Amino acid sequence: MTSKLQSTFSWGAFFKSNALLFAIVFGVATAFIGHALPLSETFCRVVRTTVSLVQPVLIFLMLLLTFCKISFGELRPGRLHFELLAVQGGGFLLCVALSACSFFSDPFLNLLWQSAAILFICPTGTATAVVTSRLGGSAEFVASYTLLANLLTSLLLPLFVPVLHPSGHAEFFPSFFSVLGKVFPLLLLPLLTAWLLQLRSPRLCSRLISVPGLPFRLWCLTLSLSVAVTVSNVLNERVGIGVLCAVGLVSLLACAAQFALGRWVGARRRRPITCSQSMGQKNTVFAIWASTFLLNPISALAPGFYSVWHNLYNTWQLKHVDKISPDDK
Repeated sequence: MTSKLQSTFSWGAFFKSNALLFAIVFGVATAFIGHALPLSETFCRVVRTTVSLVQPVLIFLMLLLTFCKISFGELRPGRLHFELLAVQGGGFLLCVALSACSFFSDPFLNLLWQSAAILFICPTGTATAVVTSRLGGSAEFVASYTLLANLLTSLLLPLFVPVLHPSGHAEFFPSFFSVLGKVFPLLLLPLLTAWLLQLRSPRLCSRLISVPGLPFRLWCLTLSLSVAVTVSNVLNERVGIGVLCAVGLVSLLACAAQFALGRWVGARRRRPITCSQSMGQKNTVFAIWASTFLLNPISALAPGFYSVWHNLYNTWQLKHVDKISPDDK
């Protein structure tokens, strides 16, 4: 009996099915170990600089591999795409307005509204099309929305970061162009590069997407690095349990709201699953990077929590997929 169980158990399958959990645990452990060791300030500065350079490259590569799989000629944005974008953008602008109102009166509320804002403007996750397809939704719709959501983020985030997190010594337009210079290459250059590769070098494009498990490995590495940065910020800033709970609650509410709003918009067109996943499942690695380097670093906790919430919800959905009515594609 024991030998039979051993023959059916695969360590490779076990690590693959729990890879995201291991990535999170590794990131947390790395941050705690680094915080406990007596490291010099010079070494810490080198590490921070290296991370700030490596993170965008990893996000770029993840998006590039995702866009290389998309057939650009078959992408046809429709009215439903723009309805979702309007809801997502409207939620972001509402959070920006509330954050601006609370900036001088209550820094704690300002932090919470910053956290909610970055979660609303965060683009759709790179693995959303796969999950949506398994739930009976339209992967093609999600692929189109992913491109549009990245365009929306590239437009709105640089425009309103100076409002969300104003700097006393920087004027609006210098701040705007500074943020644009960081966000635009990260979100739009992968799209343009993938399009050029498909057009000019389809063989190289095919080789990139044919490497087994490469996007997933990049995702795990990026997630682990992002979690380490977030936890390190928490330890350095000595964030209290009250702040952790509040940001976690805001993250949970933002997650529930976006899945629900997406379902509500899509239900009228018989695409509740597709629209719910398009709005609710996020590229949280990008959100952690944006929060850390563009906003209050403590707000990076929000996408960290969000990663847990939306993965838990997707896990529940996939386990009950036989009870979920598929969309009319």
